[in-house]
Amino acid sequence: TLSGTRSVNPEFDGAKPHIAVFGGSTTYDLGVTNDQNTWVSQLNKLLPSYSFSNNGVPGYSSAEHVVQTAFYAARGGSLPICSVYYIGWNDIRSFGFDELDSGFANFHLLSQYGSLRIRADVNSPSPILNLLARWILRQELPQPIRTGEFSRAVHADDPLFEIVRNNLEAIVVLNK
Repeated sequence: TLSGTRSVNPEFDGAKPHIAVFGGSTTYDLGVTNDQNTWVSQLNKLLPSYSFSNNGVPGYSSAEHVVQTAFYAARGGSLPICSVYYIGWNDIRSFGFDELDSGFANFHLLSQYGSLRIRADVNSPSPILNLLARWILRQELPQPIRTGEFSRAVHADDPLFEIVRNNLEAIVVLNK
C-alpha cells in the first residue's frame, strides 16, 4: 500500500506506468468498505498494464488537489504518466461566502479538520457534552464561520468560480 492513499487491488506495482486518481469522497469511495470494490481498483483490474493510486480524500476541494499534485503526486516512486481528477462538489460548499479566501482557508479548510474527525470529541451520546469537549479539550484551530448570502442565485462571475478556475489551471500547469 502506498503511504497516504487508499489501497488499490491488485496492489500498486511501481514497475508499471503510474496513473494517479484524485478527488473527494467519490474517488475515495467512502461508502465502499472493501478496497477491491472501489472504482479505482476496478480501473486497475480493467487496465492491467498500468498501476493506479487512489489519492481520494473525503471533502477535498480543488485547493487541496493543488497541494496533492504539487507535493505528493509521485507516491508510487515516480511521477504519474497520467492523472485523473474527479472533482467539483466540495468546491461548491464554499459558494456564497462574503469574503472567500483564495485557498478556502476561512471555511473549507477549517471544516475539514472537523469532517475528518481530527478535532477532539468524546463521542458521547450527549450533544452538549460533545460541544463542550470541542471547546475545552482541544482548540488548536477555530471553528469555521459561515457568513454570506447562501441562497443567492448562481452566477458565472461569482468569486468562487474564479478561485476554482485558478486552482484547475494550477493543476494543469503542475501536471505538464
